[in-house]
Amino acid sequence: MDDEAKLRQLLLNLKNDDFEVRCYAARELGKLGDSRAVPPLIEALGGSSVVRNEAIEALGVLCDSRAVIPLIKMLKESGRPRTSFGWYGVRYSSAKALGEVGDFRAILPLLDALAETVNDETWMSVFQCITEALSKIWKSDDFTPLLNHLTNLPPKQKLALYNVEEYCKKLSKGKDTPAPLRESAKAVLAEIALRKSENALLRASEAPNHANELLRPAEGERDTTAPNTLLRASQEPETAPSEKRSWLSRLFRS
Repeated sequence: MDDEAKLRQLLLNLKNDDFEVRCYAARELGKLGDSRAVPPLIEALGGSSVVRNEAIEALGVLCDSRAVIPLIKMLKESGRPRTSFGWYGVRYSSAKALGEVGDFRAILPLLDALAETVNDETWMSVFQCITEALSKIWKSDDFTPLLNHLTNLPPKQKLALYNVEEYCKKLSKGKDTPAPLRESAKAVLAEIALRKSENALLRASEAPNHANELLRPAEGERDTTAPNTLLRASQEPETAPSEKRSWLSRLFRS
């Protein structure tokens, strides 16, 4: 079977009633490396948790920028409920995939997820995965000292880390902070400020469309993991005004 025929068959299998068949199809689509599989894999994110993880990993392998916003949504949605294995798997897979894609839009969501993740010592491996994802996106050596510092924090200090931005501010002003770490914290703060300003400009450019948001159902009234919603998300800015409980709203909160 040539690649074209294999692609068609795998796309059909991705909609099969048997979840094991869907899992295999998602996995093989990632290996096949055809970007035409990206939209169907995004749709598969609305399926069962096992299939969702396979689709997330496949999107990470494909490294397509269209997957960034849906993956960010998976990173956020995985916070409910936090005590389940599904939370662990989805957040871990989403962070890893975002690191593979390497898109700067993932920086703020990953930092936000980093602070949330360490609230439960059971999930320290997720913390490690997120720092590794950030290191892949932040290729500059300026950020390495801070990421190494966060990775090597004792568990109790990781549990006390509720806001990376505030923590960086303390490091940047601390008299006892080693110079390389202090400069790295300053670099991260500058990066966060840059990403915030970009998001603010994006929202401002969409201001004429804000009235249309009033016609849409409230976030709590719709399933944000539904296939059509996730597929549309791959074509929309991740800072849509309707995302009232998004990572961005928390970062802007004083």
